[in-house]
Amino acid sequence: YAEVIGAQNIKDGNESTYATLKAKTVAAVVTKNGEAWVQTNFDQKIPIGTTSYVKVSKVTAGGASLDLGGVLGGLLGLLGDKIFVEAYANAEDGSPIAGTNLKTTFVETKSGDLLLAITSKVPYEGIRVKLRSEASALNLLGSKNYEMNVYEAFYYTGEASCGKPLATGVGSVGL
Repeated sequence: YAEVIGAQNIKDGNESTYATLKAKTVAAVVTKNGEAWVQTNFDQKIPIGTTSYVKVSKVTAGGASLDLGGVLGGLLGLLGDKIFVEAYANAEDGSPIAGTNLKTTFVETKSGDLLLAITSKVPYEGIRVKLRSEASALNLLGSKNYEMNVYEAFYYTGEASCGKPLATGVGSVGL
């Protein structure tokens, strides 16, 4: 089961409106997984190495945050597990850019907003954000509901101003 509420809000020019992604796994005799997604397309291709951002809310399960670490680093474990990001070279093409050409991480603004930061080794004009719920050993006997809000995507053009930083992030190196 998957549902997207307010998909048009990620393209309305209003930074405070959002789309809500809902993904649910229902485990019974046959397990059904859910994947909800929204895609935003830019008016032009984003140049190689330019980072675009998508503001998102924390992922919740039954109203409780999945940010188990209580910090930005705890959210990184959700990328590739519950949250997936794809970039598309052509907005109308159904083939995403290879994941090896895409770097995605979370950053946090001074005001506490969470942003997905997406940087590609090839130009792109579309970004798809997915929320997935899949059966696992932990939820085989029931259902799991995940929810996340997705806001408009943006990027900066021109020279770096060396002004105030937009956000901070955490990363890891190695295994």
